Amino acid sequence: MTGGRSPRSVRRIRVGRAAVIDVGSHTARLAVYEVGAHGGFRVVFRAKEVPRLGRQVADDGSLSPGAVDRGLQALDRFARDLKELGNPPVRAVATSAVRDAPNQDRFRKAVRRRTGLRLRVLSGSEEAYYGYLGVAAAWPLDRDLIADLGGGSLQLVRVRGGRFGEAVSLPLGAQRLSDRFFEHDPPLPKERRRLADEVEARLETVRRLRGARRLIAVGGTGRALARAVVQLRGYPLPQAHGFELHRSDLEALGEILHPMAAERRRALPGIGRSRAEVLPAGLETFRCLLDWTGLDRILVSGHGIREGLLVEFARIPVPASADTLLDRSLDSIGMTFGPLVPRHFKVRALAERLYDAVARRRGWGDEERMALATAAVLHDLGRVVDDWRQERHSSYLLRHLPHLGLSHRSIGLAALAVMAREDDLPEGVRREWRPLLDGTSLKTAGLLGTLVRVAATLTDLGVRATPVRGGRRLSLHLPPRFGAAGRERLLEKVVRPLDDRFGLGAEVDAR
Repeated sequence: MTGGRSPRSVRRIRVGRAAVIDVGSHTARLAVYEVGAHGGFRVVFRAKEVPRLGRQVADDGSLSPGAVDRGLQALDRFARDLKELGNPPVRAVATSAVRDAPNQDRFRKAVRRRTGLRLRVLSGSEEAYYGYLGVAAAWPLDRDLIADLGGGSLQLVRVRGGRFGEAVSLPLGAQRLSDRFFEHDPPLPKERRRLADEVEARLETVRRLRGARRLIAVGGTGRALARAVVQLRGYPLPQAHGFELHRSDLEALGEILHPMAAERRRALPGIGRSRAEVLPAGLETFRCLLDWTGLDRILVSGHGIREGLLVEFARIPVPASADTLLDRSLDSIGMTFGPLVPRHFKVRALAERLYDAVARRRGWGDEERMALATAAVLHDLGRVVDDWRQERHSSYLLRHLPHLGLSHRSIGLAALAVMAREDDLPEGVRREWRPLLDGTSLKTAGLLGTLVRVAATLTDLGVRATPVRGGRRLSLHLPPRFGAAGRERLLEKVVRPLDDRFGLGAEVDAR
């Protein structure tokens, strides 16, 4: 594999299972992960409860008896789940609602007595740091602003050169804002305006954090907004992770959601019953964040505090390059479907060599290169389902698998590349993908598919390919006793496609 992993970093990683419990102001979540030798990880079990610890707190911020009881019931269930899973090592943390509660010690002791779990209360800066670690395990970072919007607070982290910079915690959680400003259902325009005024005023106190090139959203509210837009657009990729929420998306959602009562919002696809109540406040907060940063879109991350806690526990090195993140994705895919074999990486290496010979003339960049590398390794993954239609199965798996470091455009290019038989794609497929890929991108997917098929054919025939004459021609080095049938296949599957579709000539060196 590529990615620049050092032997030392591989040895340091804790391989095996680990669990994380995150008790927020609105929801409580359990995730059990399996960590691979190279830092890839996958979820093997997931559970969610909605204790709403931040609801109906006392004037001094104390957790109500009802909230305590709901929290204990949620954690009791998680403890039973962990026992059934063999009691993997667990890190359990609580955030804003418990952090702000004067009776937090009593709650933690009750949790310990009833479940055996040791609940650690994170400070605002610690919560921000773990959110950063989670995002850094999913994306190559540079000059970014991470906004972790929870039920009780908003954590903002300034990232510089991929590293954790300054962080602040503001009392702008979606549940807290809903309880404070919304007296009607649906909220009145003047209530939304007062909420926005509060968010804008709080953000003005941390103007020094501005200047990011990208805004990354962490938390369930951002994911719910992304899922809603995915449904409204007829978007071809189902995952919220990696989705880009544009300003126009938030405006369109506002027109739909603001007149709706919570019960109607719960019926909308993608939102979920537990999130519908706080979604208007979250939407307004993200709109204010876009205005404050001067950016026009938000990148939604499915990774956050839970993955950050796992990264620290398993000692997974972050930040990481796009190539390293791709390797970790392949690591996790191998844990799910079985180890990837050397042939997969030979195809990738050869496909990347071919890509380098044609990319500049095509105007291709990092997104196309990452799509090609992904498609080259996973082009025949669909064989785990069925040999006969493995291309379609591979495409389906590619669009549904979790990917680290890949934009949605790269995932779409890869998913279509493994399915494309020619430069062009059937009209039905083109129509399905138009919400994500324009005509030029659809053409690119077909061309990337050609490079993958050529690389796979050369690998299977044992033929080496070396670019010559400034990368405009290929020298094909045949193995000994290369017969007539192999030459015919080479001509049909390699020489002609490269010439017809790329103007890339190939000359056979039989020595």
